[in-house]
Amino acid sequence: MIRTEQAMVPHYKLPRGQCNTTAEQIGHYSERTSVWTKMPTLWHSQALIFFLCLCSALFTSCGGSSSNPPPPAQDFTLSVSTAEIVTTAGTVSPPFSVSITGKNGFRDSASVTLSRLPSGATSQPASPFTVGAGQSQAVTISVPASLGLGSFTVQVDATSGSVSHQDQVILVLMVIKTSDTGTMLELQTDTLSETTRVGLLKEWGGSIIEVSLNGTDYVNNDDPGRQIQTSLWDGNANYITSWGYNPIEAGDHFFHGSPLLANTLLPDSNHAFRN
Repeated sequence: MIRTEQAMVPHYKLPRGQCNTTAEQIGHYSERTSVWTKMPTLWHSQALIFFLCLCSALFTSCGGSSSNPPPPAQDFTLSVSTAEIVTTAGTVSPPFSVSITGKNGFRDSASVTLSRLPSGATSQPASPFTVGAGQSQAVTISVPASLGLGSFTVQVDATSGSVSHQDQVILVLMVIKTSDTGTMLELQTDTLSETTRVGLLKEWGGSIIEVSLNGTDYVNNDDPGRQIQTSLWDGNANYITSWGYNPIEAGDHFFHGSPLLANTLLPDSNHAFRN
């Protein structure tokens, strides 16, 4: 309800029948003017009420409660030190590490399980084993000799209560072969995708004349001084003006080879003995 106040303007009332136009017009105009004069104050009060209501609604919807959110759940991370390990059948793999790192106050231990190992392979320590928060465990895999070439994705699972995480490591099995062709001693390794061979020439003192990957040889055999071999020199000689003392395994600059006294061929290695 809007209350209006009469302006302090005299309202003259004339005798009946006479026109009171001027006085009445002045009074009516003053009354209307007083209403509009009060309107700014009215609008200010309504705007203030609206602003207070809006702030109250925002405070309530934005969680004005004094209660704190619950802390994050305890957790941990699982990590494996390498993505791939390579070994041969009948041997023990190089070690890799399994680590547990606590998060959000986690200080317990996790049970670690290795699965999808190749047939007959076992781990040391035996699976499952326990790793504490902030600790690492070295692991090796024993591979039976009956296994051939292969690539196996070993799954690593860590569990503590209702929390579990997974990782993996790829186990690559290679095969080593040795052979004596009569002129060459060869050592070869095979995986599913690669063949690497090292060849020693008997008539050149067992110096290495081949290091190849998938058939591409990376050794220069242009003369007996370019093989992978032992090469000696005299520290007091001047090799700039004239080539000094420089015996090598393969032979001399006339292509005379060094004699190979003996050699031993083992399943995974070659041993050459020269004069």
